Amino acid sequence: MHGRQAKATPEPGVRAVWEALREVVDPEIPVVSVVDLGMVQEVTIDPDEAAVRVELLPTFLGCPALGLIRQAIVDRLQQLPQVARVDVEIVYDPPWSTDRISEEGRRKLAQFGISPPRRCGSMPVPSNGSSTPTASATSTASKSVHTSHASTRSAASTGSALCPFCGSDNTRLDNGFGPTPCRSIWYCLDCRNPFEQMKSL
Repeated sequence: MHGRQAKATPEPGVRAVWEALREVVDPEIPVVSVVDLGMVQEVTIDPDEAAVRVELLPTFLGCPALGLIRQAIVDRLQQLPQVARVDVEIVYDPPWSTDRISEEGRRKLAQFGISPPRRCGSMPVPSNGSSTPTASATSTASKSVHTSHASTRSAASTGSALCPFCGSDNTRLDNGFGPTPCRSIWYCLDCRNPFEQMKSL
């Protein structure tokens, strides 16, 4: 007489978890995911417990949206049929930097009307797959974001922000304090549009 074979529970798939995380956005910038912001430091899966552990890096200190983002990650991952438990741990090592924002994230920021932060060169872009540009991101260059590599370098060298509407670096800082602690307010002298820039960190 043969014993009944226990039905195996499928373990959470790494790809499915990362794809789900790409649907979790920053409520203050609802077009950019926590993955493209570089907030996800590591994802660990325990197949025996069907558990997922996410290490989350806070962006700017005192970010009021951190609790909402944390809960949104839990809610989204718990929708995956193979996930029984989700743990989100806030970690501070390595410290988050705006250099962690992916090229896709920068493109979406500009399309949203926010000038991407200048590169600080403080750390390399994460290589864990969380900030790897997609094919569409690399093949679709938004002309309203970057008119040329030269203008980007010029903006960086002069300390000015690149206008997300016309791509000009002929801009001036109007207010170092924007609607949130992570943004400043600029004005484009060419297209005469005010815009926000995410501060470099």
